[in-house]
Amino acid sequence: MSLIDASYFVKKLNIPNTDSPEIAEAVTSYINQFEPMFLQRLFGYPLYSAYKAHSADARFTDILNGKEYTNLNGYLNKWNGLIEVLVPAPTPPATTPVAQKQSIIANFVYYHYRIENVTQFSGIGEMLMFGENANAVSPRRRLATVWNEMSNVVKQFIQFLDANQSIYPEWTYIDKVAALEYFGFVNPFF
Repeated sequence: MSLIDASYFVKKLNIPNTDSPEIAEAVTSYINQFEPMFLQRLFGYPLYSAYKAHSADARFTDILNGKEYTNLNGYLNKWNGLIEVLVPAPTPPATTPVAQKQSIIANFVYYHYRIENVTQFSGIGEMLMFGENANAVSPRRRLATVWNEMSNVVKQFIQFLDANQSIYPEWTYIDKVAALEYFGFVNPFF
């Protein structure tokens, strides 16, 4: 069971037409492929294996849903979780707030979805896909922004795990370095 679904792809992570069966199927396929890859690269293999075996444990629900903790400098801090539900103020005439979901897992999936769907192979080669009377614009800046937002949250996640090393003994220095390297900041002007 995936942690995210098509409802996470809104606003800056918008994937148009996710209510269409073929787009929804494609998005689900990307989630099924890239969510496990994301979690394994973020957690490192030992912690990822423990998560897969015991995902209902409180220590893993803290990773997913967030928790207050004392950081290594002795200050109270809040890890928001890999999956956040933001509840903005209601807009008139609505009386109940609308929950907006967000997750850096969605950032990772979106990044790979966009990378693989910028062009399409045809009988004459790779073709840039855009509608009639549209100007093609490089997706690089948006993709860098999405990646860098994810990179910042990954750093917060690492601080959370470092401060809770006794709860997550599978988390090693090697996993930390690998996550920082893989999810590092990307220059948006490349």
